[in-house]
Amino acid sequence: MIEVVDLLYKNPHELIKTPNQEESMKHLLLEEVINGATVNPQLQKDIYDLISVPEPDPENIIWRRDILDDFLSNPALFDDLRAILGIHDEISKGMRNAARGGGTAVVSKKELTGRDSQIFKMRSYAECIVKTVEMYEEAANIIKPRRLTSEAFCKIKDLINREIRKTETMQLKALAKELSESITLDTSFIISMDLNKYFCVEDVEMLELDSNPYNYKDPKKRAEFDSQSRIEYIGFDDIDDGQLRLLVEKSIARLCRQMEHIVSEMKKPFEKISRGIYFYRFGIGLDNKIRELGLPVCLPSIDRDDLRRFECSSACDLWLALNMKKKDRYCRPGDMVVPNDIYLGPTDGSLVITGKNNAGKTVFLRTIGVIQALAQAGLPVPAETCYISPVHGLYAYFTAMDTGNGRFEDEVKSISSMLDIFKEGDLVLLNEAFQSTAYEEAADVLCNVLAYAAASGFRCISVTHLPGVKEHMRELEGEFKLAYRAKFAEAAVDSEGNATHKIVVQRG
Repeated sequence: MIEVVDLLYKNPHELIKTPNQEESMKHLLLEEVINGATVNPQLQKDIYDLISVPEPDPENIIWRRDILDDFLSNPALFDDLRAILGIHDEISKGMRNAARGGGTAVVSKKELTGRDSQIFKMRSYAECIVKTVEMYEEAANIIKPRRLTSEAFCKIKDLINREIRKTETMQLKALAKELSESITLDTSFIISMDLNKYFCVEDVEMLELDSNPYNYKDPKKRAEFDSQSRIEYIGFDDIDDGQLRLLVEKSIARLCRQMEHIVSEMKKPFEKISRGIYFYRFGIGLDNKIRELGLPVCLPSIDRDDLRRFECSSACDLWLALNMKKKDRYCRPGDMVVPNDIYLGPTDGSLVITGKNNAGKTVFLRTIGVIQALAQAGLPVPAETCYISPVHGLYAYFTAMDTGNGRFEDEVKSISSMLDIFKEGDLVLLNEAFQSTAYEEAADVLCNVLAYAAASGFRCISVTHLPGVKEHMRELEGEFKLAYRAKFAEAAVDSEGNATHKIVVQRG
């Protein structure tokens, strides 16, 4: 068995998308962000399906990030690798043609017989073997001279070099090449078979080619036929003898199955590469797009999930920048989008963001959600530095985007149902929740949700303009002796009271 390296997963597992996560991604405008960073519609769907469910395994995230770093550090690698995968596509097409028996060959003498179909199969499989070995050789030529540091590419390099160094591989290529070049409909087949004492065929052991078509050789028989006898090297064509024709067809079919198995095994590593490379095409495009917008960009550092870390410097809202560019292609969003810093550590519970309307609170919240989603997929993020711990689930509830009637009772019911889903290690984003009732009642409900989050081990980041939240939270933290304490941030204004779109995190 040949080792197979998956470009997307070091530790493969199944991810299940829930309706709540799907709705959350709509609130974060993740689909619009992805669509703005790529022009391929099919690629957009595949990427969205991959990113919209957070990858919980830190090893898988680091696996992807390091592979993408290799691509970004070697600009020509992607195109070269894509050319190799073009050979893989040709092999797959040849395999399909072989399976159909006959391919695209032109038969001049007569219509295809069963034997002729088997001949085309054998020739097609032989050509596939030659191309498969050549694919390994070409892959070695493009990977060997490059400095690739990711664990995945190191494994790919090792397995390719290991296969092409095998004497058997080179012998296989030579034999397959000889077979593909020599076999035609006019080829005479020579078989070696075992006969019992009744001169009935028991087994076909060997298949060879006669260089002189339709040239029968004299049968060589044993002098005595006491138990088993052998007829060696009987030449054959498909004109008269039906029994011999059947034997040859069976022999070729058995050889074809063996050749098909060889090709299938040898191209398995490239199948995984082919299925995963689209993700890195998007990653390269996303990195280029962020730079084009004039925003800072980096590959995130991934911590253990139990560290509960979210630390970014100069983080920017990618959707806002893309939307600016969409409205005015000559603008430079990096000169207008206000970057913000955020730090949440192991002992920090919820984060509450307050401030006047249109001060950038919702933008700040969306920035956190999109960066978490991109970083957890192993992709570049719009920030100067980024240190992220994976979350188990990423959820967002933006009241302004709610399709309901906005009544307080409906909000409470909706968020209460979501609380049954949230679990330890999740990240929950609430935007202006509980705004449709009296301030005091709304603040009480919000603080109870935040206290529940602290007690349950999931983190909640909430945007609100409700007064008195901080004081009430400190009372609840003392009353219930909560291990995680809430942090508070405020949308800053200038001396004239105008929004600066800077979010200042309060200490203590």
